[in-house]
Amino acid sequence: MHNTTICPICSKNDWSKIGTRMYNDADQYWNTPNFEFRKHIFFNIWNNGSSNVELKRHVCKTCGFVIDLPRPSIEDVSKKYQYLDSVREDMETTHNISEKSMKKEYKQSLEILNLVEPVLNNKFLDILDYGGGDGHMLIPMEKMGHKCYLVDYNKSPVSKIIRLGDTLDDIPRDLKFDLILCRHVIEHLASPKEFVMEFKNFLKKDGLIYAVVPIQLSNNPDPQKDPVTHINFFQEDSFRILFENAGYNTIISKKKRTTYHGNRRIVAQVLAKPDENSKTSYEGSYKTTLSYVFHRSLVKYFKNH
Repeated sequence: MHNTTICPICSKNDWSKIGTRMYNDADQYWNTPNFEFRKHIFFNIWNNGSSNVELKRHVCKTCGFVIDLPRPSIEDVSKKYQYLDSVREDMETTHNISEKSMKKEYKQSLEILNLVEPVLNNKFLDILDYGGGDGHMLIPMEKMGHKCYLVDYNKSPVSKIIRLGDTLDDIPRDLKFDLILCRHVIEHLASPKEFVMEFKNFLKKDGLIYAVVPIQLSNNPDPQKDPVTHINFFQEDSFRILFENAGYNTIISKKKRTTYHGNRRIVAQVLAKPDENSKTSYEGSYKTTLSYVFHRSLVKYFKNH
């Protein structure tokens, strides 16, 4: 854990604190099946056995990105997933998802293909789903003749989906993709910009990346009960800025309502292609984030202090 001074999105150093929370390992909510793993990660793996940890929520005044400090490092996040991989055999498997929810996920899969079809000319695509669990999102794509690959800690991909390994390091350097999917992954990463930049090494010429993150924190400036699952908090603007700063041209950038594993979500989605000449606009991003996080009265208070 470290107190970063540089924004992981825009590389500026201009933060404002918007909330504080003290975490104690004796708090009752840790004593549930869903939180036991997170409790071990947060107090033992990330904070060296400390029983009390204070997090301070900050917003970047340049791009509107929100994080909690101190913040887990790349090594901390890697240790988190190594631990989860060692204790859980059912991460992101289809048996945890209802048939109704699966149909909605399949519908989203076809919607993604409709988005990229006007941009990509290939009839049959090489598609990578990064962080896609067991790869069930790829099933409709594979049935349409596309060649589908998966990178995830889940060791049991669904039939006909080619699992390449746990991380980007496991992908052969000569393997390139027309389309990379990255849904509900970037909110978990310690270095989101470097990660998004790395994707360019695996895209074909004119290849695309489709990415989605949840939009959270509505009227809630304080850190939430769970300090482990998500460590990055985006709005539509800051998610677009991430890709533009990483050298992409954003073809689509918008907020939408959708579902993820059966749960209704408001998300930011981006469809982008590499473009080293892309220009970044920060206009409105900080104001948008404050408006979303605070009630109007608190916005006025915050600006005056």
